[in-house]
Amino acid sequence: MKPASPMRIVLLEDDADSRAAIAALFGLEGIDVHEAHDAESFRQVTRNLDIQTVIFDLHLGDGSFGPALAADYQAQLLASQKPSAKLIALSGSSPQLLAQPMPCRVHHRLHKPVDFNVLLRSVHD
Repeated sequence: MKPASPMRIVLLEDDADSRAAIAALFGLEGIDVHEAHDAESFRQVTRNLDIQTVIFDLHLGDGSFGPALAADYQAQLLASQKPSAKLIALSGSSPQLLAQPMPCRVHHRLHKPVDFNVLLRSVHD
């Protein structure tokens, strides 16, 4: 019997230290993490991968809006008749900003600094 392939996620976070720490913790859990820091790297990472979960920061250093990139990715999945990805929003801004409407269905909205165990439960639920 072929072993199940690991869960595959994309972590879209412009802060290099936060991104590296979260990716390392997910790696210890056996999760296949692909990192992106801006719109271009997100598009490159998601181009040829089937991603189960996208964790994204709301505002990126290149001026991109994480929810818009996630919505575009969901639309690409839909157009190619692939299952949608779970979307998890992260923000160090005010909790009110996280509560605002987004251009895509977001499964979880978490305020930074995020407790990794909460983030991990959000990925698995």
